[in-house]
Amino acid sequence: MPAKKKNQPPNREAVSHQRYAGSARITRVRKREMGLRFKLAAFMIAPVIAAVVIITVPAYFLMIGMQAILLIALAALLIGIIAALILSARITGPTQNLIRHVEALRVRAAAAASELSIGKEIQKKFIPLDVDKHGNKQSCGCKDAPNACFFGYYESAMGLSGDYFDYKDLDGRYYAIIKCDVAGTGIPAALIMIQVATMFLNYFKQWKPDAKGMHIEELVYQINDFIETLAFNDRFTAFTLCLFDSETGVLRFCNAGDNIIHIYDESEGRIKTITLSETPAAGALPNSVVESGGGYCVETMTIDKGDILLLYTDGIEEAKRKFRDSNFIETACAEGPADTPH
Repeated sequence: MPAKKKNQPPNREAVSHQRYAGSARITRVRKREMGLRFKLAAFMIAPVIAAVVIITVPAYFLMIGMQAILLIALAALLIGIIAALILSARITGPTQNLIRHVEALRVRAAAAASELSIGKEIQKKFIPLDVDKHGNKQSCGCKDAPNACFFGYYESAMGLSGDYFDYKDLDGRYYAIIKCDVAGTGIPAALIMIQVATMFLNYFKQWKPDAKGMHIEELVYQINDFIETLAFNDRFTAFTLCLFDSETGVLRFCNAGDNIIHIYDESEGRIKTITLSETPAAGALPNSVVESGGGYCVETMTIDKGDILLLYTDGIEEAKRKFRDSNFIETACAEGPADTPH
């Protein structure tokens, strides 16, 4: 169940490397600025020295005292040096201001990148992904159960996103599955995604395999009511909720604006596209209006051993030019116009 375009944000080592590279660039700019300043000073001092020579040589031949000549020369040279330094400072002043502003922006950008990386790590805590030896969540996760196998992939288009999925073991037989896509990206979408994840986990904590437990539409109504009550502008979420009986293969679906699912049928050797009932996305309309149009309802179907349920967000459909061969090596598609889906 991939999220949107694969574009992994920088980890801590990458952020540190960026900070070092930024500091090195600032140092190089400062050195160039100082070199330019001294070159300007030298360029303006040279005419002063020439003028001093031009003045002192005739004065010497006019028999003016040597002491007076030296004083005149030194005074002229000193005035020229001071004037040159002042003028060079005024010329390079805008460059110094630019360097200070760039350095301030670099510091802010580094802090924002660090916060974004931390935010993504927190967001991934809600997604069933494998962890490395340092405890950091990876992009993939899998779970082998007695009657089923689960696999998920997640990578956000930006540092934070609204994509989310989970598969929760309820009692060894039943599994709760959700695939969710919040409209938009960034912090607002991530906050809604975390709330949906929290509601999903809390709802199934006390779940029981009885008649009431089969009515998973109750959770869909709760999520819709929560998001709609907050009255976000252009913020809603489309998701598919599923209750899976791993012993019988029965799938109970309830969707909110996300009614397309895919199942690989092993007996036919092909992928089938199944369209569920059309329903509004969660947060778009109040529950009373949703119910007047038919409401969120549970739909049931059965899969057999060897079949695969495929759930994914629009990241798959937005992929354009990168594919993988049988060895999972990236390969470009040579068919169709460049950068167009086909």
